Amino acid sequence: LIVALFASATLSAQDVASVTAKYNEAVQKVQAKDYNGAIAILDEAINMGLETEGAEATVDLAQKLLPACYFQSGLGLAKAGKLDEALEKFNKAAQTGELYGDTKSMRNANTMIARVYTMKGANAFNTKDYATAAAIFANGYAANPNDTKLGLNLAMSYCEMGDLVKGGEVYKQIMALTHSKYDADKAAAKENFTNYLLAAASNNAAESKFDEALVYTNEIIAMDSLSAVGNKLLVQLYNSKQDWAKVAELGGVAA
Repeated sequence: LIVALFASATLSAQDVASVTAKYNEAVQKVQAKDYNGAIAILDEAINMGLETEGAEATVDLAQKLLPACYFQSGLGLAKAGKLDEALEKFNKAAQTGELYGDTKSMRNANTMIARVYTMKGANAFNTKDYATAAAIFANGYAANPNDTKLGLNLAMSYCEMGDLVKGGEVYKQIMALTHSKYDADKAAAKENFTNYLLAAASNNAAESKFDEALVYTNEIIAMDSLSAVGNKLLVQLYNSKQDWAKVAELGGVAA
């Protein structure tokens, strides 16, 4: 029995050393900027370590290094214009970052996912293929809802397709952000959405579709109760119906 226990302890020590050696090999790959090589070896080290008593500290180090390697690999692919491959790496960085508690890598990866989708959707957006652009931008915006530039492009794509409901949802999400660094984009979101609503209301009013025009007009006023164009249009709508009492009620506010 004593011999058997001694042999087991020796084997365990050898296994821990093997895990450590694997981790050190991965570190050397990172230092050489061979991130893909490091990823494969780190996976081995983690799998070996999870089955080896006493290797917990090394496993923890490997788990912390793995998301950063996926992120760096993604950066290299993005710079080389290999956007689909870059997305795979960034997604893995986000997944492993969340799994192993590396919030920095997860956050950075989601930021880059949004940027890559912006790059992928740019051609469709610029050629006014808004349906394709919206489908691409939506994936990036889901990864990083704080990317207001991407959000503005996504909202515009929806609105240009005639879907003011989806476009409005995105514009409202941007307008709801509180940090001062978003102020310019919040103002742009408000202005753009107001213009789309105004166009829709005016078009429906011209076609004598009072109820439809009223919905869009009220949306403008809900965004800004002191909107000059919104209040003016509201008076004009009731004037077209010859609802003089309502015109009189609303006229003072519009003025």
